[in-house]
Amino acid sequence: MNVGRICIIAFAAICLRAQDLVLAVGITPAQNIFNRIQGTFEKATGIHLVLKDARSPEAWRLLDAGQVEAASGGLTWEDWVASIKAKNLRVPSEEEITRFQIGIDQIQVVTSPDVLLLELGREELQGIFSGKTTNWKQVGGDDAPIVLLLDPTQIATNDTFRGQILGGAPFGPAKWTFPAGVTLVQAVAATSHSIGFAPKASQESLKVNSPVTPAITRPVLLVIKGKKPSASLRRLLDYLESPEGKQLTVR
Repeated sequence: MNVGRICIIAFAAICLRAQDLVLAVGITPAQNIFNRIQGTFEKATGIHLVLKDARSPEAWRLLDAGQVEAASGGLTWEDWVASIKAKNLRVPSEEEITRFQIGIDQIQVVTSPDVLLLELGREELQGIFSGKTTNWKQVGGDDAPIVLLLDPTQIATNDTFRGQILGGAPFGPAKWTFPAGVTLVQAVAATSHSIGFAPKASQESLKVNSPVTPAITRPVLLVIKGKKPSASLRRLLDYLESPEGKQLTVR
């Protein structure tokens, strides 16, 4: 085999390995789906997943600018459009995009280990998260102030919870910041008499309590511009529907 042919084969192999599928994904699709399938999908297809961390409005901006091939978020399309408008971004028409539902996520309320309530109803959650209920004694718990923790980075999750539990009303007074690298679930675990919520898939800690609450669910969407996914994206969608893909993901 001559040197020229060897170089051509080597170049082709490099190109094959370098095939990238660039996606803008929020917290929920990353935790529920893409982080879980990245290694096995790449091994099965030779396609390298490049995941850009972006909340729903920023994910659309990146897609609209042509910087990613698809955007994914854990929220309804109506809520996604509302977040786009809130950031004064260009709102896409229905004709220029295609949406795929690639999962369903559950949002779970979590409390610190010293809050021993087994169940919180809708009215109790409304009181706590609106700030009207300020002491655990008011909902059958200890005589201690309620510490409300919220994560400003989980935009879609917060909007979904407000819509389904508070009817869109604002949250009450809460602590919105944590030390760098600390998740909301970890913050709740470490803060006495605290409460918060997060995607169920993110609750890896065994040091929090999860009371029974009304179901809070939302779709996980993947959005593209145009009507036909690329060959690489089509392989991703097919993989997610395969037995292996379904087994690995939280949907």
